[in-house]
Amino acid sequence: MAANLGIKMQMPAIKPRSRLAHEASKWAASNDRFDGYGEGIFRAYFEYGDDIGEIETLLEIAERIGLDKDLLNDSLRSGKHTETVLTEENYAADLGITFVPAFVADRKSGLAGVQSTDNLRRLVESVI
Repeated sequence: MAANLGIKMQMPAIKPRSRLAHEASKWAASNDRFDGYGEGIFRAYFEYGDDIGEIETLLEIAERIGLDKDLLNDSLRSGKHTETVLTEENYAADLGITFVPAFVADRKSGLAGVQSTDNLRRLVESVI
């Protein structure tokens, strides 16, 4: 599916725990750079096979897109966004979602993994 969309993607051998990446994304969002940082994480993992569970990788991504890696480092090491991410993980688990990407409709129903347009349409229609 990725190739059909013109997206370079390969499944890396590394299967990191992504909680720190989610925390880093929360930090990036608080700096109005969620989209750019999210794209950076995607490319790091799926294009380059980088371990997005490692702080150094997350700091490099921040630096690549012009964010202050020292401020991100402070945020990650202090656990500033840990509670929020854990709450979201628990919420996702209640919906049966245990991995990303994930899609949630009206906070009632969700799907995990890459989905077809038809599946996403059915998800939305299921909560209307």
